[in-house]
Amino acid sequence: MDGIYFLIGILVFILTGTILAAALVAIGKATSYTRNEPEKTIPYECGELPVVKTKNSKFSANYYSYALAFLIFDVEAALLIPWVMSFKEQSLTGILAATAFLAILVFGLLYAFLSGGLNWE
Repeated sequence: MDGIYFLIGILVFILTGTILAAALVAIGKATSYTRNEPEKTIPYECGELPVVKTKNSKFSANYYSYALAFLIFDVEAALLIPWVMSFKEQSLTGILAATAFLAILVFGLLYAFLSGGLNWE
């Protein structure tokens, strides 16, 4: 019976949080004042007027492949640091798992490099 009370407590916690969040959003929408001014539709460039009209100009999507590669290898570093710190206590299974993880990432990087995904053109 203790397990059911624990689950009911979690359910009440989730429902209370959801209701509170919805109520705060509704209060904010009801009490906010919005002004539709032309200055709000232009992009902000540190107080300067925009150089290029962004509605009609096209931006290159090459940046996103670099950002995604950076994000992947940043998360890789965050996952490998605890593994390196406990390397002496690792068994063969832990070493093989980390080696497989690194191999998958290296093969992914090689694939992105060889397929031209990291070319800036």
